[in-house]
Parts: sequence; C-alpha cells; structure tokens
Amino acid sequence: MRLFLVLALLIAIAAVIFSFQNAMPIMVYLGIWNFQASLALVLLSTLGIGIVVGILVSLPSALRRSMEISKDERQIDQLQADLNAQLDVVSQQQKRIDNLERHLNTGNAPDV
Repeated sequence: MRLFLVLALLIAIAAVIFSFQNAMPIMVYLGIWNFQASLALVLLSTLGIGIVVGILVSLPSALRRSMEISKDERQIDQLQADLNAQLDVVSQQQKRIDNLERHLNTGNAPDV
C-alpha cells in the first residue's frame, strides 16, 4: 500500500511538471466540434481515457477468472469433505480388521 502511494505521488508530480512544460494551447478537432485546450490537458486526458478503456476491456477476463477461482475453491472444499469422510470409513474399517484379527488370534467370537 505504501509503495502504491509513493508511485501515485511520483506520477502526480511528473504530470504537474509535464503540464507546466506543455502549457501551449492547441486546436482540437473532434468530428464537428473543435475547441482550444492546452497540449498537456489533451495528452493527460487521452492517457486517462486510455487507462479507463484498458480497465474496462480487462474487466470481463478478471471477473471470469474470479468466478473460476471461487468455483474451484468450492470444489476443493467438497473434495476435502469427501476425503475426510473416506478417511473416517477407512479408520472404522481398520478398527474392525484389528478387532477381527485380535479375536482370530485368541479364538474368541468377534465383537462385530
């Protein structure tokens, strides 16, 4: 978190320096509209729009990955529960085998 804050501060300082060095006005033509704005404002706005578009494009993939991870975690929990149940069955069967072997060796009737 601290690293993110330091990086954000460095980027903000770089943007301010960039803005001061590129303050000249330019004409922007956008379809039927045209307006005058500083070069820095146009470039930083374009950068911001590009970042937002990039996030929006990657969002479906991130959501899909998150849903797959959630599904896999549920499957792991279910498999762990199944494994624990099977281990209980094995333990009970091992106790039964031990009991039968003990009674077989002593010649007594088993306690099944």
